[in-house]
Amino acid sequence: MTEQEIKQLQERLEQMFPEEYERSKQPFFWHEGRQTLVVKPEALAEAIRYAEAHGIDDLELSGEGIDLAPLAGTNCVHALGLTGSFCNVEALYGLPLTHLHIDNTGNKSSIDLSRFCSLERLSLTKPKRNISGLAQCGSLRELCLYNYAPMERDLSQLREHHHLRRLDLIYPRIDSLRGIGELPVLEKLIVAYSKTLRSLDALPAGLKHLEIDHCPGIETFVPVGSLCGLEMLFIRACKTMDTRSFLGDLKHLKHAFISKGTVILDEC
Repeated sequence: MTEQEIKQLQERLEQMFPEEYERSKQPFFWHEGRQTLVVKPEALAEAIRYAEAHGIDDLELSGEGIDLAPLAGTNCVHALGLTGSFCNVEALYGLPLTHLHIDNTGNKSSIDLSRFCSLERLSLTKPKRNISGLAQCGSLRELCLYNYAPMERDLSQLREHHHLRRLDLIYPRIDSLRGIGELPVLEKLIVAYSKTLRSLDALPAGLKHLEIDHCPGIETFVPVGSLCGLEMLFIRACKTMDTRSFLGDLKHLKHAFISKGTVILDEC
């Protein structure tokens, strides 16, 4: 594409999306849909002052080499989203964070999750070796992990998350759910796009909502039948199953959805 063609394309995009284009020129802006202040890294200090003045507690940062130092000593930020690469991570540990999202794909800085004492909701993309302390995040209520690939090939790192109510695993590289079977208040579990998951033996007994999506390696769904309080069940693209092995035992089931590539041996 020539320089002239690129310029023409940019002009067309500006005409098609005038509001988005105007936003892109601003150092920070309020995103109504996500209820967050989207900030350009170079304007972080200015955005913090704005947030403090307007009672905003949710910030979102993306970019390369983001300097987090301006966040040090800030008391207004309770929710934070980070995408890219960061430096001066120590500035995060004093924040009263309850919600944290980290896209760790391009980041190399070390982050110790155990130092966030009040964290209730955590979303992590590609939690590599530079991310530590997940096992010690005992205050979590909701946890979402993308591309989670623990050395143990199971969920034993999460065995102490006794307050966890919801767990989402997207593209996990695990063989079993071992480690979460005894979590007392876990009610919602979503496992999607796992080519390696084989066993459902460690399903938590208190589950009310279960989604298994594109996990073709699961050998049997019999353990689902032990979930006496299950109310919502979604199974998609998981190859062959015999519904006689579990559906008849789910007395509290309100909704079941089994579709897309899943072969049902018996629909009775």
